[in-house]
Amino acid sequence: MRTGQGRDHEAAAQQAQALPAKPLGMDDAVQVARLNHRDRQASPAVETTDTQLCVSADTRRAYVEAVAARQAATYAAQVDDSAAAGAELARRMRAAGHFSKLDYAREQAFYAESAAQLARARQTALAAREKLTRAMGLKETDAPYTLPDRLPDLPIDRLQLAPTALDARSEVRESYATYVTNYDIAKHYRDEVVPLHKAISDELLLRYNGMLASVFDLLADSRDQAAAVHDYIEALKNFWLAQTDLQQALGGRLPSPPAADPHPPLAATQDATPASHTSKGD
Repeated sequence: MRTGQGRDHEAAAQQAQALPAKPLGMDDAVQVARLNHRDRQASPAVETTDTQLCVSADTRRAYVEAVAARQAATYAAQVDDSAAAGAELARRMRAAGHFSKLDYAREQAFYAESAAQLARARQTALAAREKLTRAMGLKETDAPYTLPDRLPDLPIDRLQLAPTALDARSEVRESYATYVTNYDIAKHYRDEVVPLHKAISDELLLRYNGMLASVFDLLADSRDQAAAVHDYIEALKNFWLAQTDLQQALGGRLPSPPAADPHPPLAATQDATPASHTSKGD
């Protein structure tokens, strides 16, 4: 006869084997973590609700950090490619006598900085993934898993809490205020900051094609774009972390969420990566 602990072990093993079939979702990660956590308790039957909440919240945080780090590392690689192209173009123009020593140094410095940032981003992504693996209770012998390319989209609207929930506990009020602030910041980046940088890039490209702007104007703009996209990823990460904190403060229950925004948050910026502009100056 199988015990409850044996059933948990079997269910956890089945979940682990299913992980490579598709990109890991947040709920999938939480389910694996809870099954593995119960399986490793001496007496799973006495596992407290608080313990379950902590396991779920810690796994959600690790998941958000891991996906955000992967997304940031992917974009850092695109920026580094662009910086390498810009540095090579600057080298050629400097050798031909068409580029000042100051401007040449700026492009080389940007390339050097982007290489360091890429190395840092990749290390952060590796560490975040390992943290998620530990949070889910997986071992080296378990099946590997694939993370999504980017974080979930920002919901169309914020969650609305009943006044009674806000009046009940100070922790809930603080968590909800943090949640609202981080939602508004991420929405501001998505709806205002990133599109404005995209519009600037589009206008500069038109000017460049009409010989009214230089390739180095595009290179300078690419640095601004990189900063804006990086800040948006960070803002989106902070929103999902804030929602996790709110969910934990509410005892694991959230009001029915609004639907996710159907428009991918980085669709515009992915079409306007720095490399797509600098390549025209080769």
